[in-house]
Amino acid sequence: MEKHKLLVPARRTISDPRPALCQFGDISDWLHRRYITNEWVPDLVKNLGQVLKKDQEGRLLPEARAFGKENMGVAVIGPSRSGKSALVNHVFSKYLGEDLRDQARGENALYYRVKGDATAKSLSLDICDMCGYSAPRRHVTRHEAQALAARRMQLAGVKLLVIDELHNALGRRDEPVDLLLKGFLQDSHGLAVVVIGTEVLGDFLTDPMKKEVEGRFWETKLDPFDLPKFLHVVRAALRQYADALNITLGPDVENDPHFPLRIIEGSGFSMGLSMRLIATVMVSVHENGYGSASRHHFREMCARMPGLARRQNPFIVEDYSAMADLAEAVSTGSLIHGLLEDEQTQMGVKVNKGKRAQGKGRQA
Repeated sequence: MEKHKLLVPARRTISDPRPALCQFGDISDWLHRRYITNEWVPDLVKNLGQVLKKDQEGRLLPEARAFGKENMGVAVIGPSRSGKSALVNHVFSKYLGEDLRDQARGENALYYRVKGDATAKSLSLDICDMCGYSAPRRHVTRHEAQALAARRMQLAGVKLLVIDELHNALGRRDEPVDLLLKGFLQDSHGLAVVVIGTEVLGDFLTDPMKKEVEGRFWETKLDPFDLPKFLHVVRAALRQYADALNITLGPDVENDPHFPLRIIEGSGFSMGLSMRLIATVMVSVHENGYGSASRHHFREMCARMPGLARRQNPFIVEDYSAMADLAEAVSTGSLIHGLLEDEQTQMGVKVNKGKRAQGKGRQA
């Protein structure tokens, strides 16, 4: 299917108007929800199209395709803070009309974030709670809990189940997460499952030893962008986030051709952290009444923001052209792969090399 026919927005749109500028807390939440479209979006929509039905116009429907007596799922795999959850929320909102902002229930979808100490049984019972049924925690087997969750989702009209941070449940060797996922796909009466996690989850789903889940999930892997594409997204975010709060970009931001690259390096080449840095700076500028965002504001935020504070601060350097030339010299390939050498660039950025870093085990 051609790309322009694939991306058909849902008939029911999710309204998310900007709060009044004087409502600082609401403005911050609202701006951090803004999503800048990138190439991950059509990839996820395409994979959802493999597990969900469509109407005659190519619009996704919240109804699972049946493959014999079972359904299939979608896995969104990427490093921590790469923007996996934001991507899923954006796609569900725009292309399925499902509002997951409360991180619980949409019209046909249920969103569940796995806790660090979760088990297959506790996950199932938590889902029962979210569907309005408090199942007894004691004297219930894992299999019974899973059957209860499947039944409660059916009665509650849940057709799409999103399980975020599922890698948190994979720490115990004897935890039958594979059986849980297989059960949801087989026994939940038309349920489509979307799982979100790090490369640990990706390796788990493609492990030949995990016969219960191998081959059941279409994978959207958040591979690093090539430099030109990454720069394009960052430039768009700078302009759109500033315009949303009626903020101007200072001359040392507007006239610096390498400013987007400063953001990318300062964020460790992470899409999620790049967007968070820009949004956090704009919110801070707005709340303090500065009116204009300068390099100074980015330098100060980069020095304090969790996840960035211990990195080299690229906003300190006056002349960034030398570092920019280095990055642009390898822009014909992936920026991350081009700059990597022994898992560390000269910029001090480490990149996680999973078992499937070269696409091993990825479904076509």
